[in-house]
Amino acid sequence: MADWCAVEVGEPGKTDRLAIAHVDPAKVEFARALRERYPEDPERGAIPTVMRTGQSQIYPEIPAGALEEAAQDEEHLQLLAALQLRSVMVVPIQIRGRVFGAITFVTAESGHTYGDDDLRLAEELARRAAIAIDNSRVHAELRQTAWTLQESLLPPHLPAIENVELAARFRPAGAGMEVGGDFYDVFETREGHWGIAVGDVCGKGAEAAALTALTRYTVRTAAMYEESAGGVLTVLNKALLHQRGDFRFTTLAYCLLDMASDPPVLHTSAGGHPRPLVLHSDGSAEAVGAAGPLLGVVADAAFEDDHAQLAPGDAIVLYTDGLTDAHAPERSLHESDLLTELRDCAGLSPNEIALRMERLALGDSQEAPRDDIAIVVVKLGE
Repeated sequence: MADWCAVEVGEPGKTDRLAIAHVDPAKVEFARALRERYPEDPERGAIPTVMRTGQSQIYPEIPAGALEEAAQDEEHLQLLAALQLRSVMVVPIQIRGRVFGAITFVTAESGHTYGDDDLRLAEELARRAAIAIDNSRVHAELRQTAWTLQESLLPPHLPAIENVELAARFRPAGAGMEVGGDFYDVFETREGHWGIAVGDVCGKGAEAAALTALTRYTVRTAAMYEESAGGVLTVLNKALLHQRGDFRFTTLAYCLLDMASDPPVLHTSAGGHPRPLVLHSDGSAEAVGAAGPLLGVVADAAFEDDHAQLAPGDAIVLYTDGLTDAHAPERSLHESDLLTELRDCAGLSPNEIALRMERLALGDSQEAPRDDIAIVVVKLGE
């Protein structure tokens, strides 16, 4: 197709050369050094013209005097002449009427001269390159949008709680092209009382994001006036049924950490969600609370409120089912597997505990988990 080929992207008058190739790789470095020493005029020549007009330029034969016109000095002219340039085509990279690059094809030592058939082939190559580049840009924008939206549904940072350490981990599934339904939140309900929520809404994408926002902020609002964890879930269940008619459900584990009591007390309630785990300072571990029905499905659903006393050094672990189903159906974890691992975490920091639980789920596999993973660890000071 060519002895030389170069790809430029950017805007008229301001382009970057992304790639350059020659049938003789040794000459590529020569071309790069030549361009660095003698930068091209961004307003003159075939490339700026193609970028501005979107029309291909073809020179079956290099016009007489073209090298002299392009040369910046006598030495530059000699170097250009040494390239033995014979024929040139410059075709635009464009899609939906927007030109964002150009491909230059040059013959030299081969002696081939370009004609109309060569130009049609070059334009088809540029068209396919434009589609590939545009698809890549669209996917990058989708990933960025999904990531930005996902971040907006999670707290920007964990609060500082006196005599309590906090850690959270969020691991999205797949390539991050869609917003997942897993979320967590930690917030103060009143002095000395802290709400901790970890949940998972049905589905992915914009609908899941809307349901996640509704769930998270309803929980925060209900926690301001409901004194029991089960009461918060009851309010959330009614809100989901009242504000949505698509029967998309939510699962949630909600804990109220009462640090004003002596000893501290953990109130828990779960709706269709894995129960919170407690690692005691002596190395024992247990699941607390009772599993209740899915949220947003049954109007008169009842949610139990359980409580447990905590001691210095105790740690609370809340998680979504992405942790147990990271590589399902080939490998699934059960609550008992998590408790076994947790018993070996005595004395570790909250972040270390969260990492251990995530490694347990993912193992040595390099594959992305099949679902999002959210983990929150709360540890009382010794």
